[in-house]
Amino acid sequence: MSKVLLTGASGFVGSYLSSCLTSNGHTVFGLSKSESFDLCNFSSLSRIKYEHDTIIHCAAGFNGNDVDSCIQNEMINSIGSLNLCKLAIEVRCRYFVYISSISVIEDQVNEFFNSYGISKKHAEDNIKFFCKTNNIRCLILRFSQIYDSKGIAKDHQPFLYDIIDKISKGEDITIYGVKNPYRNYIHIDDVCKIIEKSINQKIEGLYHCVHPESHTILDIIEIAGRAADKTPKVIRLSDKSNIGNISIPNDFLIYKKICFSPQINLHEGIRKYIQEN
Repeated sequence: MSKVLLTGASGFVGSYLSSCLTSNGHTVFGLSKSESFDLCNFSSLSRIKYEHDTIIHCAAGFNGNDVDSCIQNEMINSIGSLNLCKLAIEVRCRYFVYISSISVIEDQVNEFFNSYGISKKHAEDNIKFFCKTNNIRCLILRFSQIYDSKGIAKDHQPFLYDIIDKISKGEDITIYGVKNPYRNYIHIDDVCKIIEKSINQKIEGLYHCVHPESHTILDIIEIAGRAADKTPKVIRLSDKSNIGNISIPNDFLIYKKICFSPQINLHEGIRKYIQEN
């Protein structure tokens, strides 16, 4: 089993992943700001003296799009990743795994391409270059929108949880504009299994990790209604700006390689959240 250095260990994805890896026999050393490790400050990372054959990089900045926020995103996502690359040499890492996002996709469909996506793409490019020049295996996994059944992901997926919470309370759902764009949500339990199976097989390359089923906004409302055993009322404000589209890749190659695909559909994931909250 791997000896893993895990960034963002106290964050949403990192905390779930740490538990998953540990329970499956991997040794995990977590890096987090709560333990005074700062990716933007290499001197705080140089305290790590033990060897780690695998690095899994989950930490990320999710700041806005004003100039100061863009700088923070670059510092955390891009410069922070370069500092981690530097650390990889010192801890004798031979396998670097970066947890990225489909937000890096820049095309006409993705109306949410912003500072976060730009800085994550810069991180991808820096990591790929570093691993290639230092003969380190590299895996980049671009996930769609990740949610969980405890509601820890509310800060990252407010739109989804707002729909579920309002329906659970019997409140109306207000939708802006006339469009009905698609969204793709993948449950954290499946995310952890995908990562764990990928590192067990030492998969290399860049892959998109999306749920096989995408749903329109109105579909999501209907699914949440069934999960809550309620019939939500939808109010459409057609004079408001349309809800933006995101780019959802039709790419499932990673699932063929690891012989696993997401098992939790949106109805089941929402139902679990309602039951637990």
